Amino acid sequence: YIFNQIVRTESICQILGTSTPSLHMNFLAFILLYNPISFLLKTALMTISRRHEFQADLFAARAGLARPLVEGLKKLSVNHLSHLFPHPAYVFFNYSHPPLIQRIKNLQS
Repeated sequence: YIFNQIVRTESICQILGTSTPSLHMNFLAFILLYNPISFLLKTALMTISRRHEFQADLFAARAGLARPLVEGLKKLSVNHLSHLFPHPAYVFFNYSHPPLIQRIKNLQS
């Protein structure tokens, strides 16, 4: 939808410094405008996804499955060579699941 709106807008070419409308310039404008929007959307979706993972872990803990879940998470971490202590900023922008240590602490409390 956003792509269609930008490509069909003739004034964007004038903003970018060309006098005649051009599909190529509008496509360039879309790329320039969409990258920051995409970054913000991705960050928001990652935050929501991590929150849902914590909720799922809480559900498992209430069902009495905290210990098996912790053991399973440890096995997955070993098999996938997960980073145990990632930087919080990297987690915030790139992880869809909470780091293993956070999940285990949350399940044990």
